[in-house]
Amino acid sequence: MLTNADKQIVARDTALPGLAVLLDKVLLLEKLKALPSLNKAVNVDIQYLRYKPSNSCACTIQVRLEGGARQYFYAKALTAERFQQSWHHPKRQKLIQHKDPHAPLALFDAYIMLLHPAHDRGIAHLGWLIDDNVLKNLLTRCHFPYVKHLPLHVDILRYKPERRLVAKISQDNQVVAVIRTVKASDFSHVLTGTAFGVAQRQVKLYGADGQMSTLITHWQKGESLCPEQGAIIEDNILITLARDLVALHHAHYLPPIQHDISDEIAALHGVQATFQQILPEHTTAFITLMHVIEQGLQAQSPHLCLIHGDFSLDQVVKYQDKQGNSTLSLLDWDSCVAGHPLMDLATMQARLELQVIEDILPAKRAEHIMQLFLHHYQELSQIELQGFTYFVASALLRLATEPFRKRGEQWAQHTFQLLQRVQTLLHFTSTPALEPKNQAQDLSWDPMLYELTNPIHMQPLLMSALPTHLQGRLTSVNLKRYKVKRRALIEYVIQQEQGQQYILGKYRSKGVDNRSFLIQKALWEHGFDDTARISVPEPLVVLPTQKIWLQRKVEGQALAERLCPDDERLVFLGQAVAEAIKALHQSAVENFIVLPVWTVEHELEILRDRLGKAQRLLPHLAERIQRVLSDSEKLATHLPELPLVSIHRDFYQDQILERDGQAGHMVLLDLDLLCQGHAALDAGNYLAHIQELALRCYHDIHALAPHQNAFVTHFLANNDQASTWDVEIYTLLSLVRHIYLSTQFEERQHTTEPLLTFCEQQLNFYLSKH
Repeated sequence: MLTNADKQIVARDTALPGLAVLLDKVLLLEKLKALPSLNKAVNVDIQYLRYKPSNSCACTIQVRLEGGARQYFYAKALTAERFQQSWHHPKRQKLIQHKDPHAPLALFDAYIMLLHPAHDRGIAHLGWLIDDNVLKNLLTRCHFPYVKHLPLHVDILRYKPERRLVAKISQDNQVVAVIRTVKASDFSHVLTGTAFGVAQRQVKLYGADGQMSTLITHWQKGESLCPEQGAIIEDNILITLARDLVALHHAHYLPPIQHDISDEIAALHGVQATFQQILPEHTTAFITLMHVIEQGLQAQSPHLCLIHGDFSLDQVVKYQDKQGNSTLSLLDWDSCVAGHPLMDLATMQARLELQVIEDILPAKRAEHIMQLFLHHYQELSQIELQGFTYFVASALLRLATEPFRKRGEQWAQHTFQLLQRVQTLLHFTSTPALEPKNQAQDLSWDPMLYELTNPIHMQPLLMSALPTHLQGRLTSVNLKRYKVKRRALIEYVIQQEQGQQYILGKYRSKGVDNRSFLIQKALWEHGFDDTARISVPEPLVVLPTQKIWLQRKVEGQALAERLCPDDERLVFLGQAVAEAIKALHQSAVENFIVLPVWTVEHELEILRDRLGKAQRLLPHLAERIQRVLSDSEKLATHLPELPLVSIHRDFYQDQILERDGQAGHMVLLDLDLLCQGHAALDAGNYLAHIQELALRCYHDIHALAPHQNAFVTHFLANNDQASTWDVEIYTLLSLVRHIYLSTQFEERQHTTEPLLTFCEQQLNFYLSKH
């Protein structure tokens, strides 16, 4: 079935009637079964899709027949005129006239041509797929030792039309080799990369044939570490892999082909060209992120070494001998170049990030994999990780079109989540977050953080303070967030026999925040524990001397990463968030701890301060900003007297987790500002943040309207503490504050004027009612 995003692509491109067919597996299978030779087809997979608007849409299709047999085709949807030219090509017509079993097929009503890979003119040398004599001659020229022991069986592993085809060769049901044929212009790169794989003792090359752009390598036995294949990667294997990558990066020789920062930026621009074809309405967001990444990458010091070029767990095979000893092998050296070592680390993390987005891997597991890997890589290599986040953001953004190419049912949603994740990475990079190797420099002002991030120092301290069931061996300490001279969030990973425990420490430089701990403790003990649908993380202990208090880390995903326009759960999540904040308002936590009162005047004081700063930063908009401030003050006078409840006061999508595996179970975070105030303030703050997110990421302030509407409806239902009017006014006051916030982050600056204009319009509308 076509997704909404697919339907928009099809609607924009009337020149390709077959586009709707190649984007719809169900329709494609129906049409294939109408062909006599494929009438027993039971399934079809669409892979490696390439789309050129008003020109062509090409892909690999793998057809499964009754009985399990599989057939590959190069499918291409063309304009009517180009289809007629291609279909009537003399060579193709000759195959059809001679009733060749591998002759082209066509879906004439859709102008789609189906070619056997052997007739792929882009690769041009795949005759060995269908002709045993061609295969035998090729194997002989490549000094393949099994050539005298025919028959050999060939199975396609990967096929990218007009680019490359990879197959395995089996004999007596045992795989003995891999054969790879590429387009002629890529052969020198592939051959060079393979040669360096041989030099690293990762690849055994039987031989190569330059005329056929083909090489044959030894089959590497073992189990893939690819999470998509269900691999479970032990910590000792990750440590070994880190050691192997360090050895690779410290090789004393370099490939002649380089991939430097300028090449990485060029690759990003190449992805942009495809991205704007499939999601044109989000191209501005893509470009904004790309420009931030470019600036970050250009600021990095050059560093060339031997790199794999496409490093990830997907490219690693583990082989275990009879004695239980494990060895690791790296596959696919086609992209091997002289490049920055952080590029290999970045492609590894980017692939994990996408697998988290696609629900293949839990976020917590991916985080553990990267933290452990990076820790041991850096310990062994002494290579600086400064700027690493920019490399990760670049590698992840280069994957932005992959969900579309893979034809996942939720490709548009996954792409949106990917953009959001890139934005999150860049946001924490633009704030004073620490890179592992820069801790000494960045923490020099605060000796206490040295102690708190030192595993040797913290091991006895934590084990004496934590409950017995949480004790174990402290294996790593990770500084997750850090605001210089203010606060830090530190993660402690504790290894136990049954698994790992994750503890978060909240540090404040001026002294431990006892109030926040007591608030969270009061909530936890009065209905907000982890058995409840609405909860807070479990508070554990206060360490006053160290200025830190500890809580259990919750396994879940921030709501910000789940909000996409096409997400079918938008309404459900809106209702769940409303339920969460209403539960906090009804908690009566003020009965257990004294809470200050937050008034409308306090809200206006912040607004005056922030908009005053915005005027100084944006002098050309100063008069408009001043009018917005004046109108906001006028509008605030129309708020009625409202009952006081316990409010979060900083309630937005980053402060809410949905527990992994428990749909709708919401966890409230960062209750540091909890006070007594108007319930509508939290609701308005949340809605304003959602509108800002929609404008920033999707260039439409109403892009997440189903979520907003569901939230408001559920929040106001049976709620005598707030009205529609109250929520609308507080939403607008909060949105006005975002005018200033938009100036503080490069990735938000494109929203400043649209926000200002929208706020002006809304203020005029509401003031006209009074």
